[in-house]
Amino acid sequence: MVAHWIVFSIMIPLIPVSLTYGFLKLGNLNSLPEEEKKKAYKTIVKTSLFFWLLDFFYMSCFTNWMVGKYIFGILAIILIFVNLTNAFLAKSKISKWNLLLDFLLGVAISIYLIYIIQNETLQTVVVAIVSATYGGLLTLVGVAWTINDSNIKRREDLERTEKDRKEEERKKNIPYVRMDYSRELPPLVVNSRITEGLDFGNSEDRAKLNGKSFVQIMIKDFQIKNVSNTNIIMHGVIAFEKYHEFTVKEIVESGAHCMIKTTNNYMISAAQPEQSIFLITSDLLGNKYKTECHLSLDVGVDSFRMATTVGDEELIGYDYKCHVSSLDLPILIENAKID
Repeated sequence: MVAHWIVFSIMIPLIPVSLTYGFLKLGNLNSLPEEEKKKAYKTIVKTSLFFWLLDFFYMSCFTNWMVGKYIFGILAIILIFVNLTNAFLAKSKISKWNLLLDFLLGVAISIYLIYIIQNETLQTVVVAIVSATYGGLLTLVGVAWTINDSNIKRREDLERTEKDRKEEERKKNIPYVRMDYSRELPPLVVNSRITEGLDFGNSEDRAKLNGKSFVQIMIKDFQIKNVSNTNIIMHGVIAFEKYHEFTVKEIVESGAHCMIKTTNNYMISAAQPEQSIFLITSDLLGNKYKTECHLSLDVGVDSFRMATTVGDEELIGYDYKCHVSSLDLPILIENAKID
């Protein structure tokens, strides 16, 4: 008897302490937003009350306190089936094992409370009532669960339909562009003002060099034409491993031309010749795209060799002039963010 009282007494403070510790360590309670913290504290209080009920039910059993058995046992059963109902109707995923354990615990307590009834006639009546009650509850919960599951599936179907609709709308607004070789000066000009390349005084930039040689690249201005069915927005270019935003974000109407300036006749230092740059555009829906612009060396233009000294080391550089020769189809940038 003494051991039972010791276990009963230890469990009273141990239950809330262990639950709080578990939430702090496993659930990262301190890192949660205030609203989530309040929900977590409510869960700790509710769970503590439930286990305290079981602890008092345990005390009633080893002291053979009949009234206490029925009071704490019935309250525990009610809480179990309330939690089961809430779990069935919850929108989030639930653990089937936890549901099974709760259900078996409720049934076990019910069977025990019926078993200790001394009057056989009363016991038979109670068995019939409890069986009918359990059957009705399970039926109601089953119906509610089916309705809730149908609502979840319908919501998923609506979300999928909306996603498909947005995707179809996006496809209609893809910013297609092509090279424009007309001699007419376009009304729109965007400039990314690329003026700086590798800094040979920087150890990280020096480490990118292939031995003691480098290149200096100038990219000629080029023209594009908007061949899509909608207007597009010009954002910038990715060149020399960096994103260069246009000084002004221009809207190019469908069928309109645009001049793109990049290095502005500057020679940009790089570790090796660039094979391509990327033009960054977006549609009017806010989707960003990158279009690869392939570079070619100017035919008949000899590269100029030069030497520069950095500290005690001599570096050899070669000048290259190139132009945009072709454009790929635009590719959607999933995160719509350019660093």
